Amino acid sequence: MDTTSKSKWSAFFTQLTAAINGEVKFTITLEDPLASSYVQSFAAPEPDPQMKVEDYERTAEEEEELGLTDMKTEGYEEGHAAEVAAAANGETADGETKNGAAANDA
Repeated sequence: MDTTSKSKWSAFFTQLTAAINGEVKFTITLEDPLASSYVQSFAAPEPDPQMKVEDYERTAEEEEELGLTDMKTEGYEEGHAAEVAAAANGETADGETKNGAAANDA
């Protein structure tokens, strides 16, 4: 590692250690579009004066990146039920048998 990179990493870890030891004040901003993170509050069940919780709407770009715009949220049960019924009859969802013949040819 070159000298410049080594000195930058050394400075970073020195600051990180100071923060861990409580010698430096810092703020963490956690942005979680899927709401799958958990942060422990030591004041629970009372509101924590050191935490600020904000709800926000995902942007269209975030929805797209997360694959949420392509999700089928209505009527998916019928499609799944048809697949299960076809599989029980030895067919695929498109009506063919597992050996490739049409269901009515089998």
